[in-house]
Amino acid sequence: VSAGFECGIMIENFQEINKGDILEFYTRETKAR
Repeated sequence: VSAGFECGIMIENFQEINKGDILEFYTRETKAR
């Protein structure tokens, strides 16, 4: 997002996102043994 602009985020089935909330994201990877 360029400086001076805002952006939003939507999470399916969750509406209570507030300023100051901390969001953590993870990815799950499968590796061959």
